[in-house]
Amino acid sequence: MEMKWNKHNAPRIFSPWVVIGSSLILFVIVAVLTVMNINRQRAATSQVLLEKGQAMIRALEAGSRIGMRGRFGQGIRLSHLLDETARLPGVEYIVVTDPQGKIIAHNEFSQIGAHYQPAAGAAMGVPGPQPQWFMEHGDHDRLLFVVYSEFRPMNARSKKHRNSMQEKFFMFCPANASPPEMLEGVKLPPKMYIYMGLGASSLEQARKSDLIHSLLMSFILLIVGLAGIVSLYWAQNVRVSQRLLSDSRAFASEVVANLPEGLIVITAGGEVSFMNESAMNIFTPEASPDKGGSGKDRIPSQVQPIVARLDTDNVVVEQEMVYDLSPDGEIPLGVSGARITTEDGRFVGKILIFRDLREVRRLQEEVKRKEKLAAIGSLAAGVAHEIRNPLSSIKGFATLFKTRFALESDEHEAAEIMIHEVDRLNRVVTELIEYARPSNITIRQSDVHELISHSLSLIRQDALMAGVQVETDIPGDIRQIFLDPDRMQQCLLNIYLNAIQSMPEGGILNIAVFRADKGRIGLRVTDTGKGIAEDDLPKIFDPYYTTKNRGTGLGLAMVLKIVEAHGGEIVVTSKEGEGTVFTLLLPDIG
Repeated sequence: MEMKWNKHNAPRIFSPWVVIGSSLILFVIVAVLTVMNINRQRAATSQVLLEKGQAMIRALEAGSRIGMRGRFGQGIRLSHLLDETARLPGVEYIVVTDPQGKIIAHNEFSQIGAHYQPAAGAAMGVPGPQPQWFMEHGDHDRLLFVVYSEFRPMNARSKKHRNSMQEKFFMFCPANASPPEMLEGVKLPPKMYIYMGLGASSLEQARKSDLIHSLLMSFILLIVGLAGIVSLYWAQNVRVSQRLLSDSRAFASEVVANLPEGLIVITAGGEVSFMNESAMNIFTPEASPDKGGSGKDRIPSQVQPIVARLDTDNVVVEQEMVYDLSPDGEIPLGVSGARITTEDGRFVGKILIFRDLREVRRLQEEVKRKEKLAAIGSLAAGVAHEIRNPLSSIKGFATLFKTRFALESDEHEAAEIMIHEVDRLNRVVTELIEYARPSNITIRQSDVHELISHSLSLIRQDALMAGVQVETDIPGDIRQIFLDPDRMQQCLLNIYLNAIQSMPEGGILNIAVFRADKGRIGLRVTDTGKGIAEDDLPKIFDPYYTTKNRGTGLGLAMVLKIVEAHGGEIVVTSKEGEGTVFTLLLPDIG
């Protein structure tokens, strides 16, 4: 399982500003809906009163027409009809005026002849055929809903009939006249307007009730909406927190399970409750959790003394031990142990961490080897410088002595031996100087086919004399390689000569090129010689270590130095009687 943890794929939690913004939007929506609902209810109530007033006006017009056909003017006056109508519930007053506003009929007879004037602030338009309305405040500051329109008591078919009716209409009386008195011969005005004041207390009460109801419902809706948003916010946070917790647990579990160090958790009762894969690899089969027996039986016997120390010590235990991993031998381990306690100090178990120190030991040995090689190199440089000049003098005197003695004499032979040994010492000094010299390499693009072909041509005669067959295996897709061809040729020559010398009775020398891991190029030199003893294998790169009678022990040391100067690695495998394999792994910097 592969997990990548970063801020881009981490779950997002709602910001409080999202909740605040959502609440404001909800508040605005509820407020707008409340205002619209109040206006709609007000309009509906106003329409009911307007239709009520319109119906009563139409009824008055109809009653006036019937009265006129039955000599209405001589019996019942229009004011009496208005007075009777005004007695109906909800009707405050009824006024009929001429176009100049003079009252020609009123439910209160005393107002006839006066001038009708709506209350100040009333938004009134010009009366027309269709009823209109406005609001005003009457006596005792009562709110009135006034419906007004043109008043048409006649619908005569002809102008002649209209004039006849005007002559017979006795309905007008002055303000100071008593109801029985009549004035005859007064003509009907060309237009009359009627104003009907209806009590609006029910409208106001209904409006207030609707307002309270709308506000209450809006408040409830707002509270429910806010509760829903907050609940959604909390629920989302809970889901995200649970997901984060789940991901954190899974991540921690994967981290612990894939730790390169072994980890064992032991309960307070001494049972093994957890052992990761690295610990299983170290302690199997003895400590495998699948093995039967009690939890204590699964703790490695060599580790139990450390576990026992944690029963009394409340500190971290650090020590090293050697674990016998039969049949693979012993491995060095670094062990750390500690007690697990809760915040209140309650003991719940122990934890042990094991580190495989084999790689650490290898690196320590590598550091020691390099330090030793550096010291030898410095010493070699000084010794070589001091020895080379005296050797030249010794060789000169030996050559002089050689010419002064007879060819077959013992003295001549001794001079020959002296010259030969001086030459051998001079070669050793030269190799010492070469080894001590810093590995300055010049990397350039080189043809690997040409490099191997040229290096093999230098040892072809040696291979023929030893009866060694040379084989190559170089893929066609690997052509160019970045290295120092001169130093790499020196490296390959040393390996070739060692391989040929290990096959005195003949054999096969194989050189192969391949692509290795981590983007590297591999050079493999394989021989079928006598091989290298297991005890000698770790020492073959040490300076002056050799199993040859006349070897200096610096050849393979130089090979290692050149490979490391290229940033590469060399791996050697060998088995006595079967041969040796040298593998050079070089970075492909191209």
